[in-house]
Amino acid sequence: MRSLETIQKTFRVFEILTKVARILCIVAACMCAAGILCAVTYHNGGRVISLFGQPLQIFPAGTDLTHILARLLAHTVVLCGNILLLVFAGQYFKAERAAGTPFTQDGADRLKRLGIRCIYVPIVALVVAAVVIELLGAGDVKDSISGNLTSLSVGLILLLASVIFRYGAELEERAGVHTGAGN
Repeated sequence: MRSLETIQKTFRVFEILTKVARILCIVAACMCAAGILCAVTYHNGGRVISLFGQPLQIFPAGTDLTHILARLLAHTVVLCGNILLLVFAGQYFKAERAAGTPFTQDGADRLKRLGIRCIYVPIVALVVAAVVIELLGAGDVKDSISGNLTSLSVGLILLLASVIFRYGAELEERAGVHTGAGN
């Protein structure tokens, strides 16, 4: 029983960490969006920001704004994918804490879906980011977004954990059947 309490406390910590990470990703995505707006405005000849009546030089002279715009758009897409994953993870931790145990069939199914999402969401985000970069003709900034092998490995680990949790749920069901039959 003590182990289950430890698991619940750990899930609570992970739920809080996913909220913090989600907020940080939202802030980063908003900063990228602000940078995109600045790049577009500056590219079209407008002043972006003035300080004490003097225009601020955000982008150095001679900067290729297409590359900056492509990089910012690509990072925004990847950050949006991460935000989506963090929302799913937060929902999982909240549901597991409400259930009281991770060893349920529903919990194993939720964890399996989260693992699958950890595999395909970053891939889709990277493909969309690569398409955006190609459409803007800034193919040499592809190095600014890297593949996400970490997410792939996390997805595989979550899939394995879902199998373990499903087995634990089956053991709990068997134990409940045997203790119920013995009374």
